[in-house]
Amino acid sequence: MSELKVDTLTASDGTSPVTLTKQSAAKAWANADANAATITSRDSLNVSSWTDYGTASFGVNLTNSMANTNYAFYGIGEAGGPQNCPIMAYNKDADVKTTSGNRWYATSTSYTLVANPTQASVMYLGDLA
Repeated sequence: MSELKVDTLTASDGTSPVTLTKQSAAKAWANADANAATITSRDSLNVSSWTDYGTASFGVNLTNSMANTNYAFYGIGEAGGPQNCPIMAYNKDADVKTTSGNRWYATSTSYTLVANPTQASVMYLGDLA
């Protein structure tokens, strides 16, 4: 069995890091407190910023765009109160899903908007542009 240990992978041109473009790995993810006055990532990959649209609604903006709008995405939240784990939903009828991100809603199982989650986690899968 072989073992490969490296600290940095560099592209064949020798000047840039290797990017995940056609590989099966998350292309973006983030964790944030969506209940904060200003939403910022606690930790993230390929997420440039969050947009606050009001109670239980926020957007995620990607640093590097996805190749098309056919990417998969997933989100989950955690908030205090009776709806301890709101569903993170996307309204396909009202919002445009773009290659640079999308809008999220924190809802109950009956799709009623609930409080902003203190733990909002999102992930994007697909190819980068």
